[in-house]
Amino acid sequence: MMRLRAISEAERERVADFVWKWRYKLSRRGNQDFPVRATELLRRDDDSDATATASMTAAKEGRGKALWMTEAMVKTMYEGRQSSPPYYDWVDYPPRQEFRSGETAVKVYKVRDRDGPLVQGRFSLKYHRMEVLNPLLIQALRPLLFREGVFLPDGQQQQEEEEEVVAVFREPFRPLWFCRRDVVELSRGAEASLEILLLSFSRLLDEVFADLVVRVRGLQTEGVVDFGAVWTLFPRGCAVWTGELDTDVACRVKSSHYVRNGRVTELSLKTEVLVFDGEAFVWRVKWLVIGEYSGCRPVASLPHFPLCYHADADVVSERLLSRGKRMLDLQTVAYRLYHGHGFQAQGEEIERLPIRGRIMIDVVGYNAQHVPCRRCQDWTTTTTTTTTHATANEPLYPFLASRRSSPSSFDSDAVSLDTDPSSLAVSAECLLPCHRGRKTRLSKAQQEKNKREMLTREMDLLFLSALVGGFALDDGVWGVFRNSVKLWLASLTDKTVQFRVDNIKPMVWKETAFSQLLYDEQQKDLLLSLVEKHGREEEEEDDDDGNNNNNNNSGLLLVLLSGPSGTGKTLTAQAVTEQARVPLVKMKANELQSKLQRTLHLASSWKAAVLIDDSSSSSVLSSSDMLIHELASFHGTVFVASRLDGSAMDANLLSRAHLHLVFPLLDRGKRETLWRLLLDRHHHHQQRHVSKRLSRWRLDARQISVAAAAATEWAAARGETVSLERVECAVRTTSPFATREEEEEEEEEEEEEEEA
Repeated sequence: MMRLRAISEAERERVADFVWKWRYKLSRRGNQDFPVRATELLRRDDDSDATATASMTAAKEGRGKALWMTEAMVKTMYEGRQSSPPYYDWVDYPPRQEFRSGETAVKVYKVRDRDGPLVQGRFSLKYHRMEVLNPLLIQALRPLLFREGVFLPDGQQQQEEEEEVVAVFREPFRPLWFCRRDVVELSRGAEASLEILLLSFSRLLDEVFADLVVRVRGLQTEGVVDFGAVWTLFPRGCAVWTGELDTDVACRVKSSHYVRNGRVTELSLKTEVLVFDGEAFVWRVKWLVIGEYSGCRPVASLPHFPLCYHADADVVSERLLSRGKRMLDLQTVAYRLYHGHGFQAQGEEIERLPIRGRIMIDVVGYNAQHVPCRRCQDWTTTTTTTTTHATANEPLYPFLASRRSSPSSFDSDAVSLDTDPSSLAVSAECLLPCHRGRKTRLSKAQQEKNKREMLTREMDLLFLSALVGGFALDDGVWGVFRNSVKLWLASLTDKTVQFRVDNIKPMVWKETAFSQLLYDEQQKDLLLSLVEKHGREEEEEDDDDGNNNNNNNSGLLLVLLSGPSGTGKTLTAQAVTEQARVPLVKMKANELQSKLQRTLHLASSWKAAVLIDDSSSSSVLSSSDMLIHELASFHGTVFVASRLDGSAMDANLLSRAHLHLVFPLLDRGKRETLWRLLLDRHHHHQQRHVSKRLSRWRLDARQISVAAAAATEWAAARGETVSLERVECAVRTTSPFATREEEEEEEEEEEEEEEA
């Protein structure tokens, strides 16, 4: 019986197609694919009757081939039933078209619910697609859906132009869910004809969301939700909490949709955060994913959930607002301390790096160094960035989808499902602030303007990212510093690091280091005076671009520090700049050819001194010409520390040096003073004979510092005081090849008396 029924249906289809083919051909006979001859074209051009008559006579007397060549025939072919792309069965009649009735306001499509139970071999049905055809209904829904980020075409305008308007919505009908109650409110004050349409549409929505309402009821009573209804937690504009890398981050929801990742379904949340790109605070897209789970889960146990469901929502909000206000003061160059972990991306993994020391916050410099420049329009189009002047209700993605056999239609899910995210917004990998082609820093007036505008949008400070670009001066790597929160992504360079902003602290200058320098006091004072002169910031207003160009040849202070390793050259540069309160940028001598020009440019922008350390014959001598050339246009202080003596150094470099400090090996008296300073620094006040006895070890300053630190940590771990035996054991362990001077009898007697 089933076989006969199947044959009957197949025959019925063939008969229907046969009837439709000849009905189409007979009804279109005489006006379809009708040839337009050259004689008719001549007649349309207002030619004289004599010319037209002569042309017609010539055409009639011509041969068949000549007559065919004067015809402009258009033949349309259609895809047949036996087609299998890319192989097509072409026919000369179109397929049967759907009959459209002007009386249909809404069209609903149902499909089998394959996720539901199968009872006696039958599936239940679920709503799959909805099409709104009535222009009045579309015009009424337009402002409601506008708030959900859905831009519908103007139904009234399309109706006047006699074009058919179709608004398409797909499962799970996200924009309709969040505005379903507004439809009821809108129907109460509408005209009679529109009221009927809105009430009918509202009853349809109640039927569509009947099962979903029951599932969401548990969310309202017990705070739990299943994976199929979790998207109802995230209306447009909702503040979402996410705890990436054990920190509090708030994002603003734009849209959500389910995506299939292999055999697993995930909920993809399209959110946005505010970042500072060096010029303004702009919105950047951030994607959050909630993996599939079975049963119901508490909302607060999800990796990302609305901020209002947080147990300490008020406390977290205050913390985020406080962080956002601090970020408003980091729009320019800032010298800070950092102590904590940095985060570096290694593929899909995130590596934790211990970072301790000085950092320089500089978004413009960071972007210029490490963020690759995209096409200018990628950063300036209104769809990718929203400046501080943008409103919260501004839709980002006006989009009209095409529909077969429909002159005008709109698909509410087309933006999130069918549109390439890269054409609408910056991808998740480009979350870091971009420079948008800007190479100058903001002036104080521009910074204050941005700050005032952001303070008027206090709620947006919740979403202000803690990402701040900068440079770890003690580690020599660029990074993104977290100001009161941890960072989530790494940037695109090999050494880019991200830091917790909670760990960014104000700068504390170590002014005691200069007084402890073991060098001639007058030479120390001379060096400090010159460095203070060059490091003192001039009190003058920034220009419009906020860029201070200091390209004065007379503004260079070149200081040579020569002597064996471990004699205090690097320490001298550090102590002098600390006393002068000038930032110090370090670089290795073997990096001159690759990083000198960039380092000098940054140091000039930061009003910082530069230390070229560990300069040997193979590095400085080979790059001396380039070094002199680059220093000619630098304004500031440059220290060049070399292990070579004066006779072996480059003559051109010596002739251009303003100061040349020579550091000989430490004698016994200086070693004794250094031992006493280091032990007293750790609150281990020893008798004089201890430092005097330790000074007999032939060690340089670096070796003494390492041994003192090792002995101090050893004693602290055991809960004991630092003794002479412990320090000498540390010396033998850290410097096993060190020798000791022989004791004299008089010294032995003095030590015995001091011990007694």
